[in-house]
Amino acid sequence: MKRRLVSMLMVGMMVTGMATGCGSEAEITDTQVPEAASIAQTEGSEAVESDAANKVEVPQTEIPAENFKTKVLEDGTIEIDSYDGDYEAIVIPAQIGGRDVTVIGGFANEDEITSVVIPDTVREISNKAFLNCYDITFVKMGANVEVIGDYAFDGDFEEIVLPNTLKVIGENAFAGVPLKVLSIPNHVEEIGGGAFLSADIEKLTIPGSVKLIGYQAFLYCNKLETVVIEEGVETIENEVFRDCTSLKTITIPSSVTSMGESTFSECKDVTIIAEPGSYAEEFANRKKIPVQNP
Repeated sequence: MKRRLVSMLMVGMMVTGMATGCGSEAEITDTQVPEAASIAQTEGSEAVESDAANKVEVPQTEIPAENFKTKVLEDGTIEIDSYDGDYEAIVIPAQIGGRDVTVIGGFANEDEITSVVIPDTVREISNKAFLNCYDITFVKMGANVEVIGDYAFDGDFEEIVLPNTLKVIGENAFAGVPLKVLSIPNHVEEIGGGAFLSADIEKLTIPGSVKLIGYQAFLYCNKLETVVIEEGVETIENEVFRDCTSLKTITIPSSVTSMGESTFSECKDVTIIAEPGSYAEEFANRKKIPVQNP
């Protein structure tokens, strides 16, 4: 899988750290299913299948509580911190023992997992929650997730609907996942280093709610052609778009006052669109990158 290769490339390169965060309601629909893997939803004996050739079944049956090791948090809700089972389709229960499940983790290295359904009770996906789960082809994100931790996901899924409550996307959260469709909600405040490294997206909008775009966040996104950064973003750390070799245009607002010197290394055809007199215009001129005013 892609992330196996990425992990070898990135040893010693990525800055590690912690992040916390908030997102909108996501439904399983044909438009949200990766082209390489469609979903068959079952309820009783009925099934709804998409037309894609390869099918990943996502049953509605929740994993039994006895397959989880849990702890009660200070607010009385449940954290899942360990999983012991051999299910391929993971449907996380909304409650265990009458308490809401609000934090999930502990699925790392479970390489038999092919799909994940996260309930709306969940607020946080812990660091390394699904690390090294390379065969995941579908994730349905809960509607109230606020934090996606560092190294949260591996897999081969091409699209994920991030909820509007999402505030922080951790470092390497989706590194190596071949996402083709990505919409960053307008409540996200921070995108961690390496968060979408090697994604297959072609266009990207980063909302103004984001204050920091972390180190190498979009490194090796070599299909990315167009980026629009909205007013409000302040810091673009080093090498964020390094080796985005197809990048043609990026719009950078006046609110950006800091960019790493190697932000656009190996982006040989990029043009920066920036306001006259802005930091981004000065940066472009200094780095001899073509610049246009909007």
